[in-house]
Amino acid sequence: MPYLQLLHFKRLPDESGRSKLYYIGDVVMVKNKKLAAQMIADGAALDASIQSKDIPDDAGILLRRKIPGPPAWVQAAELKMVTGKLWDLPFQHTMVWDPAIPPNRRFIVPTFRLLKTGGWDVLAPVRSYDKLLRDLPLSDQKKEAGELIHDLRIPYFRTRMFWAKRNERVQALLDEWHRRIKAGRDERLAFMEAVYVTKPYILALPAAWIASR
Repeated sequence: MPYLQLLHFKRLPDESGRSKLYYIGDVVMVKNKKLAAQMIADGAALDASIQSKDIPDDAGILLRRKIPGPPAWVQAAELKMVTGKLWDLPFQHTMVWDPAIPPNRRFIVPTFRLLKTGGWDVLAPVRSYDKLLRDLPLSDQKKEAGELIHDLRIPYFRTRMFWAKRNERVQALLDEWHRRIKAGRDERLAFMEAVYVTKPYILALPAAWIASR
């Protein structure tokens, strides 16, 4: 069945047949092939099924918590999706994702491609441009972080959605991050500390990689 990425707001039946308002960028399954073809011809949607051709081999999503089933955009991109341990990446090119964080779907496929071809170990969106590491309400932990990182006037990364390549540098990062979390560190501080200690090739993605809703 056709999967479409919407370019306009559109009210369509959901999987149960109920009318639902979808938003720009949403990937939806349109069972009516004539309607799907007409929406593409009218410029109201793109054929999302072609995106799977741009996904690297051995790529997939590691869920940080279980969900009932894969969202439409995951199905459209033909991505594998598993729930497992964060410290053991199941794919060569892995998107680590907490489903509570809404990804900006138009960037997902290009980010996988960049992870494969760009020479980076990790691609992670920054949390915010106006809230820095020093602004985290963790006064008891920030002193130790400051002694390691020295200057906390820096953005910090999203730890609930990022892309990582399975290699020795990333494994060292994940192991160090895990060790610090087990020691009671906040996972956001612990991730930044682990990055500083293990020094992977990490690219800071814009905050726009997270959808606004």
